[in-house]
Amino acid sequence: MNQFIVEPDLIEKKSMQIISRILGEVTFSTLELEIIKRTILATADFHYAKITKFKGNPIEAAMSSIRRGRPIVTDTEMALSGINTRLLNKYGVQIKCYTEDSVEKEAAEKGISTAMVAMERAAAVCKNGIYVIGSDATALYKLIELIEKKEVNPDVIIGAPVGFVGAAEAKEELEKLAIPSIVTEGQKGGSGVVVAMINAISYLTEIDED
Repeated sequence: MNQFIVEPDLIEKKSMQIISRILGEVTFSTLELEIIKRTILATADFHYAKITKFKGNPIEAAMSSIRRGRPIVTDTEMALSGINTRLLNKYGVQIKCYTEDSVEKEAAEKGISTAMVAMERAAAVCKNGIYVIGSDATALYKLIELIEKKEVNPDVIIGAPVGFVGAAEAKEELEKLAIPSIVTEGQKGGSGVVVAMINAISYLTEIDED
């Protein structure tokens, strides 16, 4: 019988070594490379090294936002539940998701998606902070619209909605904004991807203080 590695820390260390070896030489900064490697660790997909784009020093901006105790807004409960709160609690960062049952009626009345209503509610409360969108392209479209109307001004946006309809286009619109952002171009993304990214940023925030 094969001898499997069962210790979580050792598995992660070995995995990161494999990822580094396969990636080889890259043009990312040290901070960007950590995000890329953690995303690949979560997905086993090296294509993220090609499609992940960093604009406006988003990692540094996100670390500053965390240290200031500003909120993190997600578009799904799945993403919310996956974010590691250990360090975030230290800074008083609250993780918010407004995609709850109560938005369904309002969405039906307005003829828009529940994710769009959730972004409207988020923008009314969380004027700054980090917006993390990994599931619904309509949430990203609505967030961009609210930014253009100056109703919200996020510190950073992690925009990685997954899908075949609207996802790539929403990300293209995001890249036009002056706001710092991390984007996965094209159709790929998902809650697991944005969770890996924000958790990596939290980790970098912690080790930066050591």
